[in-house]
Amino acid sequence: MRSSDLFTQGIITMPRPFFFTNFVSTLDGKVAVTTDPKAYWPIGSALDHARMMELRRSADILIHGKGTAHAHRTVEHLDEKLAYAIVTHDPSDALVPFVQRASGPRVIIVTTDRAVVSEALASRVEVMRCGERDVDLERCAMLFEQRGFHRALVEGGPRLVHGFFERDLIDEVFLTWAPKIFGGECHDTRTMVEGPLFPPNKIRSFHLISAEPKGDEIFLHYARETHSYGAVSSEAIT
Repeated sequence: MRSSDLFTQGIITMPRPFFFTNFVSTLDGKVAVTTDPKAYWPIGSALDHARMMELRRSADILIHGKGTAHAHRTVEHLDEKLAYAIVTHDPSDALVPFVQRASGPRVIIVTTDRAVVSEALASRVEVMRCGERDVDLERCAMLFEQRGFHRALVEGGPRLVHGFFERDLIDEVFLTWAPKIFGGECHDTRTMVEGPLFPPNKIRSFHLISAEPKGDEIFLHYARETHSYGAVSSEAIT
């Protein structure tokens, strides 16, 4: 199936992009390990990796936090047509090795009005400033939409994803359950969403669109309860 067939209900009729996220998790809910992470990666199978690539092909822009960009060296594996944004309040020169694309549009650094961006970094990226002290994700969303980024894939890390959920910006969730148990204390691992507990009246609710077992994994697809546009076809998970 073509990646364009993932989205089956046309153009989104709201003044921000359609945001979706994709994670692979162990059976005990872990999406990353903080100590020696490479020893525990990848969590999912080749099928999970194929789905990740399919979802990226359906997006206009891929969004990562600074830690995710660093850990996975994402810039080295991007399709030349896919825009790529790194969200950080600290755009230090440590990012320089992770923003140089072989081809395609410049990496966008989304940061605050107060953040200092060196010439070494600024000469290699496009800087988008959103918010005085903290990155204003709602303004960021508006600017993305104005730039023509109508479908935005937020892959992490978990703290950045928390920010998008906190502002009620995530429209759909793709989640792969992998048949592994990591165990560990709370400081050893990360869940899909890391940050302050949402109050009871701010819990984000989703409904199940599809659940498809493949091999020993289960591929899940959820949409927000208030979601009424741009649904992703369950046929996309092949």
